[in-house]
Amino acid sequence: MRFMAPILFAILLMLPLPIAQADEAQPVLVELFTSEGCSSCPPADANLQTLAKTQPVDGARVIPLSFHVAYWNRLGWKDPFSKDAFNERQYAYAKKFGAGGVYTPQMIVDGRSEFVGSKMSEAKANIREASGPAKLPIVLELRGPDRVKVTLPKTPPSASRLLVAVTEDGLSENVTRGENRGRTLSHIGVVRDLRVAAELPTGKIDDVHEAELSIDPSWSREHLKVVAFTQDAKTWRVYGAAVMSLAPSVASAR
Repeated sequence: MRFMAPILFAILLMLPLPIAQADEAQPVLVELFTSEGCSSCPPADANLQTLAKTQPVDGARVIPLSFHVAYWNRLGWKDPFSKDAFNERQYAYAKKFGAGGVYTPQMIVDGRSEFVGSKMSEAKANIREASGPAKLPIVLELRGPDRVKVTLPKTPPSASRLLVAVTEDGLSENVTRGENRGRTLSHIGVVRDLRVAAELPTGKIDDVHEAELSIDPSWSREHLKVVAFTQDAKTWRVYGAAVMSLAPSVASAR
């Protein structure tokens, strides 16, 4: 009988570990400032698609936000997905990072690091670093076709903002003028609308908010998502993020 313990121990070592022991992937918000009028941007657009579709960084779940800026529109091609408000967001980031100006393609990870978006190795390194700290949870629930309930079981450690974006995947455009003339460009996570849903003071627990979603009938509902994230009011560091499909058949956050 004295040989039974070693034998049982050896058998236990051969058994697979329970899946529940694996660490849950942490959401990482990846923002890309881009333009269809910029010849340097298509490789960065492709990188964002690869990051979102393949999720190549262990421990991280990339949530893409593609902001099409409008300052390229005067140079031959008007990007149909661009908005002046996205210029303003990028300029605000430039002030946070102490930069003298803005550029495309610029990728920003969790509001904490910025780099040229066509550099995949740098993107992966920054995503890996951002996935280290555990993020604050966010729970999304549809409250009708154009309204979402956002529950924050834990609030950020400092005064923050809750932002809600509507994004669209599967978009493409045949560019007929400008630097990308003759090319068909495809995009993922294109931000259609972005708004501040709430100002978040410190110290509150189990905060619940409802946000109206501005959805144009011309957008493809099957390809729409809602992204909610909390961002520090001063540093713009992202504390938590969540994404949910707005397709009619989907009713829960991912």
